Amino acid sequence: MKNPGKSIREAYMSALQGLTDDGKAVQVYELMPIETLPDNYVYINAITYNQTGNNQLFIYTGSVAIDIVTKQYKKLDYDVVDGIAEEVQNTILAFPFSQIQDSNFGFMNTVIDSAQYIVEQDGSAFIVRKIIRFTQSLIQK
Repeated sequence: MKNPGKSIREAYMSALQGLTDDGKAVQVYELMPIETLPDNYVYINAITYNQTGNNQLFIYTGSVAIDIVTKQYKKLDYDVVDGIAEEVQNTILAFPFSQIQDSNFGFMNTVIDSAQYIVEQDGSAFIVRKIIRFTQSLIQK
């Protein structure tokens, strides 16, 4: 039995490399970043998985929360975070996970499980976040 967490994280990082919004690159982080950040960025917030098969056939349901973060000044606008979220959704749902050269797991049936907005105030700025949770099946090879 192998741990699918690393395979899930690497697959999503691979899928999101080169992410853009309105022709501008959007930085993607593997974990919550702790450095000086751009106004708009994306990171893998959480990965969860559970075994759904038996001990002869290792099948998992994996879930990944992608956190889209935008910093806005003077005016709160969901269009910015929604624009990046649309790019993330279109990228992940169209990504050929079945072609990933992962030696441990095969990926299938990626769907959006949920999405949620979070708004926080940071001094004179607003931090607008959208967290999209994707779910997929994984089969250990």
